[in-house]
Amino acid sequence: LVLGFADHGTFLASDVPAFVEHTRRVSYPEEGDVIHITEEGATVYVDGEEVSRAVQEVDWDAEAAEKGGYEHYMLKEIHEQPTALRQAISGRVDEMKGEVDLEIDLPKEYLNSLEEVQFIACGTSYHAGLYAAKLFEEHADVRTSVEVASEYEFDGGRDPWRTLVVAATQSGETADMLSALKRATRAGAR
Repeated sequence: LVLGFADHGTFLASDVPAFVEHTRRVSYPEEGDVIHITEEGATVYVDGEEVSRAVQEVDWDAEAAEKGGYEHYMLKEIHEQPTALRQAISGRVDEMKGEVDLEIDLPKEYLNSLEEVQFIACGTSYHAGLYAAKLFEEHADVRTSVEVASEYEFDGGRDPWRTLVVAATQSGETADMLSALKRATRAGAR
C-alpha cells in the first residue's frame, strides 16, 4: 500500500498512479502498521502506539502514469506487454547458443538438480506464473506448480533442497506473499 498526501485530501492505494495526478508526496506503510485516515490526514499506529513514517516525493508526474489514449489503464498495460517483455529479456536470451541468463544467483549445479519450481503469486502475477510454469515444463523439463500466496503451504512429499520457490508480485511486498515466503524458507526451500 501507499499513502498519498495532498492539500485537499489523503489517498490510500495499491500504487502511486492511482493518485499521482493529485499529489506526489507519498509514504509507504510497513508491515503491522494500522492507518487511521480522517479529514485532517492520516495517523499511523503500531501496536496501538502512534508512529511517524517518512514522507517522500516521487520523481514522476501524472503524465508518466497516464492511460496513453486508452480508455482504461488496464488496456494500456495489456498493449504495453509485448514491449515490456522484449525489454525484460533483452540481453538475456542467446538464441544461437539456446541459453537464457536470468541472473539468478544460484550455482548451476543446484539449478540442474531441481526437481520442482513453485511459483507463488496473486492476481495478475498468478496468471503470469501459470504461463511461466507452462514454459518451464515445456522447455526445462522440470515439474512446476503455481500457488496463490494466501493459500500457499509448503507440504507433502517435496524435497525442500530440490525445490526452488519463485515469488512473483506486481505491487511489491504484501502480507500474504511475505507469509508464504516465510513458510517456504522455514521448510528449507530456496
